[in-house]
Amino acid sequence: MSSTQTDAFAVHEFITSRDGLAFLERRLDLDAILAPPGADPLSRSPRFWEGSSEEDKFKALQRFVMVGYNSTTGISTLEVKAFSARDAQAVADALLDGGETVVNALNERSSSNAVAEAQSALELARQKVDDAQAEIATFRASQQFIDPEASARESGGLIANLRSTVANLSAERSQLMAEAPSSPQLPILNGRIAAYERQIAEERAKIVGSPNSLAPQIGTYEDLVMRRELAGREFAGATAALTSAEQDSRRQKLYLERIVSPNTPDKAIEPKRLIRLFTIFVTFLLAYGVGWLVYAGVREHRQT
Repeated sequence: MSSTQTDAFAVHEFITSRDGLAFLERRLDLDAILAPPGADPLSRSPRFWEGSSEEDKFKALQRFVMVGYNSTTGISTLEVKAFSARDAQAVADALLDGGETVVNALNERSSSNAVAEAQSALELARQKVDDAQAEIATFRASQQFIDPEASARESGGLIANLRSTVANLSAERSQLMAEAPSSPQLPILNGRIAAYERQIAEERAKIVGSPNSLAPQIGTYEDLVMRRELAGREFAGATAALTSAEQDSRRQKLYLERIVSPNTPDKAIEPKRLIRLFTIFVTFLLAYGVGWLVYAGVREHRQT
């Protein structure tokens, strides 16, 4: 069964259900419609052998309202019988309005559920992004680093420059020692080389070698950044899911389209008086014939 058939049958069930009866009673004087003055006692509701409870009224309504479905065309047909054309049209219009109410409720429930779930997922993803960003801000404030990785790169660059300077000074000292071993410039060069080497050691200690160095901070920072990226991806996915849910809710809406609106017939199709009178006449004639044959048989039996 396709979804269209299922949705159509949902409307059918409402029309022929007790909810449909309650909807009619809120819209119309159903008692006056089912039992107007002068109505046929065998056709009205309640009939003389029926009660006046809601259950009896619900069963009686099944005689006046019929719903059909054409699986080929997918078109449903609502047929309402009443003791006047205007009452039949009023009942049909009211039942169709009730069917539209059911369809609108199905649309609202379907779209609201899907969109609400997508919005809930989006809010959760947004909260994760906010939490990740707050953790990074707290880390930066406590460690006094905007980006430990950038600081490590800067320290690495500084160490490379210092080592280059030390290499140049060492080459200069070797040349000076070869040319003038007793030159007063040698102690100065040695002092400068020692100072640069101490600075190199200090910069290396900032990167690795102690609990307060950049290495463990970089690991913590990378973990926080990774969490933020994952939260950002989840937020992007939730945003796309919400957009898709809103589009689907607009695209998959159900509609109860009235191809032919209920009309007011200008000629009653019930009761078929001539056919019923002829049926009654033939029935009584057959009963008379059967009774006469029985009587004739009994009389002949007595005579013999």
